[in-house]
Order: sequence, then structure tokens, then C-alpha cells
Amino acid sequence: MHRLPPASSTQQGMQTVGFLGPAFFLSQLSGVSSVYAAVGCMMGAQGLDAFSQSGLYSNHQDIGP
Repeated sequence: MHRLPPASSTQQGMQTVGFLGPAFFLSQLSGVSSVYAAVGCMMGAQGLDAFSQSGLYSNHQDIGP
């Protein structure tokens, strides 16, 4: 049986993706010229923002009784 990474590493990874991913997509909005590309950037930002929520709320389960 293989060992799983520590929970704190997983949470930090999720938070990193959840903050840097949307930052990348939102920074690309100034260079798009079509509505479809802008909507795609917003979808990417919102989709990757969910990773920050999974990193945040799993912490409550770890410290709960």
C-alpha cells in the first residue's frame, strides 16, 4: 500500500491552483477581442476558483472533532 501525501500539502496545492489559475485567466481578459474568448476566460477563472474552496473547507474537516 502506498502512502498518501500529507493533508497540508494537498490543501496548499489546491489553494495554489485556486488562486493562481483565476489570476491567470483574469489577466488574459485585457487581450481578448471576442465575447466568446472573454466568456471562456471567465469560465476558466470560475472553474479553477473551486479549487480554493476545496482547499479551504477540507481544513474544517481536519480540525473538527
